[in-house]
Amino acid sequence: MKRSLKQGLMISLILGLMFAVSFPGKGMASDPGITKDQILVGAYEPYSSLVAGLASQIEAGLMSYLNGINEKGGIYGRKVKWMGEDDGYQPTKTLAACKKLVEQEKIFAMLAAAGIPTTFAALSYLESRNVPQICPYAPLIQFEEPVKRNLFTITPSTERQYYFIADYGIKQLGAKKICIIWQAQPRTHIDYMIYRLKQSGLTLVGEEEYKIGQTDFSAIVAKFKRLNPDFCIVVTISVPGSLILKEAQKQGWKPSLGFMSHSTIYDPEFIRLVGSAGEGVRTIQLMKPPTESMDPEVVEFRERLEKYYPKKYTPSLFSMHGYASAKLFCEAMKKAGPDPTREKLITAIESMTGVDIGFMRPLTFSPTQHLGVLFVRINQLQNGKYIPISDWVSLPEKMPYQIK
Repeated sequence: MKRSLKQGLMISLILGLMFAVSFPGKGMASDPGITKDQILVGAYEPYSSLVAGLASQIEAGLMSYLNGINEKGGIYGRKVKWMGEDDGYQPTKTLAACKKLVEQEKIFAMLAAAGIPTTFAALSYLESRNVPQICPYAPLIQFEEPVKRNLFTITPSTERQYYFIADYGIKQLGAKKICIIWQAQPRTHIDYMIYRLKQSGLTLVGEEEYKIGQTDFSAIVAKFKRLNPDFCIVVTISVPGSLILKEAQKQGWKPSLGFMSHSTIYDPEFIRLVGSAGEGVRTIQLMKPPTESMDPEVVEFRERLEKYYPKKYTPSLFSMHGYASAKLFCEAMKKAGPDPTREKLITAIESMTGVDIGFMRPLTFSPTQHLGVLFVRINQLQNGKYIPISDWVSLPEKMPYQIK
């Protein structure tokens, strides 16, 4: 009798465990990073680098949204915890940062990582592990075409943006002598610009690459001053971009049709850094003005940023990117349901069509399109303020050819 009782209890225990494993309920999800009360996500960020401010702003925006969500109980009762791992903006350190987050910390997904060369370094590893990579600030064509099932972005690649910039310079400005100054990274964006020039029978006056972390641009500027191009395309981010334009002002060089760069310099921090040297520079706008828009979502973003980081950060492109990325992630996690898995998260994002998160044009994803937005407009820096000088227009949905 006792043996039968023990056997019955043992069978019940085994069946219970089998049921729990076969049908994971809340807190029993099979994927890493999910517990009954927490969703753990993270990202590699360039904290100890020349662009450390970018990383801090992304984190501040992201945490401002997540703090608000968590104060309301989280998502299906789970609080969202985010952790950043420093890679120093060095691709050689990025893989170690990824492995720590994925294999030691057991994160569920990467959220709002930063850096083109560093994200390129992480690409194969995260894809092989099927770790969702949500909204990296890393606009590169290899992250868009062909579609990587685990990677979703809301920032169009530099290839799309610079092909568009070259086309704008040729068609709208009438540029004939174009030069390019570019930050070291995969050079496909340069190849697309050269391809666009060839379509109009033009060749580059010259191109110069600068290294990550470089601060002296005197030789590059002196070279192009001698070559005298009429239009200069600068592939850059806020800090080195401001240094390039300041050096150009110092040497008295300004192309007749000016300078132009992509969406990264559409940012109050760039305006502050560049000062009068930025007068007339053109750029691409993806998001609403972070300090000026009175749209409800942008106002809420500024209020939350001030609430959680009082007087520490001026609202910027990067803090808004972090905030928008967190909002998209949380909306997708809601769609994934109370028992989320990585596959359910991916499927949830792929089902989003015309979703307005409030900071840019509505987002649309699908199994064949993981870039959520294509619409941009051109702005010009005038008297310390960006002024729109075009309507909203679409970047190429598909690039004209595949560069290997």
